[in-house]
This record gives sequence, structure tokens and C-alpha cells, in this order.
Amino acid sequence: ANTPSVGTGAWSIMSGVGGSFGNAGSASSTFSGTAGTTYTLRWTISNAPCTASFDDVIVTFNQNPTAYAGLDQTLCPGIAATLAATAGNGTGVWSVVSGPSTSNAQFNNTSLASASFTPAAGNGTYILRWTVSNSPCTAAFDEVSIVVGTCQATFTGRIIWKQDNTSGVKDVTVALTGDQTASVVTPISGNYSITVPPGANFMITPTKALNKLNGVNAQDVFRIQQHLSSNPITDPYQLVAADVNSNNVISALDANIIQLALLGNPQASAQFINSWRFVPTAHVMTNPPWGFPEKITLTGVSGNQTGKDFYGIKVGDVVALYANPANLTPPPPFVLTAPDKVLESGDELIIDFRSSETNDLAAFQFGLHFDTQRLELVAVEALSALPMTQDNFGTYQLDAGVLNVLWAGNTGTDLPEAAPVFRLKFKVLSSGGQLSEALQLNDEFLPARAYKSNSAESAVALQYLGVSGTNNPGLAEPRLQLLQNQPNPFSTRTQIGFELPAACAAQLRIFDASGRVIALRNNQYTTGLHSEVFELSGVSGVLYYELTTPFGVLSKKMVVVRD
Repeated sequence: ANTPSVGTGAWSIMSGVGGSFGNAGSASSTFSGTAGTTYTLRWTISNAPCTASFDDVIVTFNQNPTAYAGLDQTLCPGIAATLAATAGNGTGVWSVVSGPSTSNAQFNNTSLASASFTPAAGNGTYILRWTVSNSPCTAAFDEVSIVVGTCQATFTGRIIWKQDNTSGVKDVTVALTGDQTASVVTPISGNYSITVPPGANFMITPTKALNKLNGVNAQDVFRIQQHLSSNPITDPYQLVAADVNSNNVISALDANIIQLALLGNPQASAQFINSWRFVPTAHVMTNPPWGFPEKITLTGVSGNQTGKDFYGIKVGDVVALYANPANLTPPPPFVLTAPDKVLESGDELIIDFRSSETNDLAAFQFGLHFDTQRLELVAVEALSALPMTQDNFGTYQLDAGVLNVLWAGNTGTDLPEAAPVFRLKFKVLSSGGQLSEALQLNDEFLPARAYKSNSAESAVALQYLGVSGTNNPGLAEPRLQLLQNQPNPFSTRTQIGFELPAACAAQLRIFDASGRVIALRNNQYTTGLHSEVFELSGVSGVLYYELTTPFGVLSKKMVVVRD
């Protein structure tokens, strides 16, 4: 504000962004700026032809402070409250606005956002104020209520999946017993909180009996058999997972229970004594781990109990495939080939299933589904390529057209091209169509997976060779096929396999339910089997994928599951 005695003046901005003058030609102009910004403003006086004169002034716009005092709390008498305030754009200070005895209540540090507050003896409600200042701006404040009353004890903790030490375990029933009883079921975070009236002695016990076969597959059978032969399991939590029947001994029976349960044997499934087992995170596991605690015992409880965490161990899920670097790029599928046949009523079909050339095959599993209106399964026979027996075939649901197959060895096995794996004999019940239309892999019954000894996972594919009558061998001619994505369901990564009858350009597209294209892959492919890996984020639910080639268009659906 300096009116020139000679000449005319004008304001200008020398530094700072976003400001403006009310009247740049007026000595008494107003100036508006942006919070948190410092400006250099110049007042220049001109009187031609004389040299102009100027002077600068520095103006700083402080940010308005913000205050958050945290959540209201209920305390037991004699318990200090830990506060959780935040101060934005300034410094804060605590004060007591009201309470039953403000003179005896005290903070450990009134300037600390995370201060503790100790109320005076007796019950009542305190109103605490957190004031944040940033001169010359107007101070901001927020208030929190601290209620001191008849005590209730709150028990909190988390159930953590031991395989990654991060994920929560959902649908765990956490039971509190002792002087008071209550229970809750954990959400997807794995967190739990139980509040009960006063008591001194309690026990916290988590249980979960759902989805016994979740995460369990042929690779777990292989790992248990390795443990029993040449490669012992040393992780105590994996030892607990391998003890399927919970008898504190790992034996061939545990591997056999998993195998038969995956094949559909209800008696084997019943021998999964527990679906999950839980151990307090504070417990130090030993090797062997038997006798580990599966509950937390508390005595002399006089207030809230926090951090009562457990590790959750999925029984039977010994191998955590997600953690193996070999799985980051899925290998090609393990391919079983079979001759295609024309179905003629009354004929007997003898179908030999042979493998593609495969190195280090440790285990595989898959479910076959056949049309019971057209086929009747007469016999199942293991062939010479692998040491398989009748126990590797689940024939418990043949009336529904379901045959499950699972094999796991002790070490990896190399198979030559066209190695004979197993044989199925069918009686044709009605004429019409081909075997490939009446017999297919189906993940609904048992996901089609193959494993190497290093835990690398791949898909299993069934490829039919040519088409012939029952008495003439088929020709090994590839055809157009779109395989089910693996794994399915999945969270972020999946592999889509397909077969082409000749070299050509092909396109893979993935759609959501509205028809929006969310992934696209164009390429030139050779004759035979191929696969593409897709990383999908930000989508969930049912998706559809489509293979477009000069030989036709095929499509399937898949499911994305988000936590």
C-alpha cells in the first residue's frame, strides 16, 4: 500500500503459482492466493522517461488446519485410554472439556496425537478436545468421548493363513469359553472380536470344518510320498498339514486318504478329522510339532485382551504352489491322447489313453465325464507307462457318468511319446455321434492338473486322434479345440489352452458379462497345442473367452474370484 507521488504503479507476481490481484493498478489492491504457497509480489512505479522504481513483498498463505480426535472409547475403571488423533497443517494440543473429575484426570503428553489419557477414579463420561493451530488461520478442533463404566472384556485377534503369513482365514468359528461364553465367525479378513461381561478365566478356540478338499490335490499326495521316501518335510506347519487323519503320525495312509477323497470316496473324506487346524502365533513350533496347543488359555483377566492371533493350517494342503517361482509361467499341458470313434449301438469300445512326451511327471489328476445315455463303462485297466492300480481310479459315481483319475509317484517320471497310461472299455448304448462328444474332461468333478517334482503345475488336456469306426485305428490328426482355462476359478492369473488343425492366425478374446472386451491376444500359431497366459485385474465374476480361427469360433466361460 504505497501510493506513488510521481508516476503510476502496477502489481505483478514474481514467484508463486495460482494467485490473482483484485486490481493490479491500485496500490491498495487485494491479492488471492493458494493455500500452502508463498508469493513474491512486486510493486513497480513508472514515470517515463525516468527509470522505473520497484519494491517486493513476500506473502505466504498458510493452509487451514484440520483436526480428528479419533473414535469414542469405553473403558474399565483404572484403564488408560490410548488416543489416536491426527493433525493436518498445524500442531495439536489436548484438553479436557468436561468430565466427572477434570482436575485428577491427566494426559501423559498433551501435545502428542497418540497420547494416553488416565481418567480419575469412578465412572463417568469425559469429553476430550484436540485443537490444531496454524497461525494466523483459525484453529480447528474435534472432540472424542471417553466413557468409564462397568467393565466388559473384549477379546480380539486374527486368524492368519500360515501358507503366506498374510491372508486371513474366512468362516472360522472362534469360541470363547470359561467364565463367560460367546462365539463369532470370521470375515474374509480373519479378524475377530468378542465382548463379554466380566470374568477372570477364559479359553479361545477356533474351528473350521468346511471345504475339506479346498487346496488339496495330487501334488500333496506326491509330497507326502516324497517325505516318506527320500525328501523329509522339515517345516512343522507342513507336517501338521500332512497329518490328514490327525493321529500325530505321517504315513502312507495320509497320502491314501487324500487320493481316495479326491477320487470321490466318501469314507476317505470322512477320515479328514479336521478341515483346518489352528495354532497360536505366540507358540514356537518344534519338529516334530505334535502336542502343539490349539487354543489360548487366559487366567486372571481384568480388561480387554488384544492380539490373540492364530495361524490357520489347511489340512492336506502341504504344497503352496503359488510360492514356487516355477509356477509364474505355467508349462505346456500334460496331454492324453485317445482315438476318436464313431458310436454304433451294441459295440464295445476299447480306448487306450496315451501320454504326450513328458519329463519329470510327479502327479496328475482329472475328472472324466461320459454320457450315460450313450455309453456304459465296463472296465478300467492300468497300462504299463506308470505304476498305476485300480486304486488310482474313482468309480464311486459311475451312475452319474463320473470317473476320477489321480496318480502320484515318489519321484518325477519321464514318459516317451504315446506311452500307454490306462485303458477304458465302454459298451455303446445308442448310435450316433463320436466318442469325443460323449467323453470329456470336466473340472467340475476333479480339476485337471499335472505336477512336476519341483511343484510346477500345468493343465491336463485330452486330445482325440482322427475319427474311425470301432475296428479301425484313428489317424493322429489334430483338430480345433478350446480347452478349459487353468486354474478355474482363479484370482488374477490363468492359462488358456487350445489346439489348431493347421498353422494359422488366431485370436483369443476375453469378455465380461456385458460383452465388453477386457483382454485380447492376436498371434500366428503352428499346428497343434498352444497356450496363452492372461493376467486380469479389476474384474470378478463370470467371464467368457473366445477363440477365433479360419476353422471356426469356439467359446467357454470361466470364473474370477476376488478376496
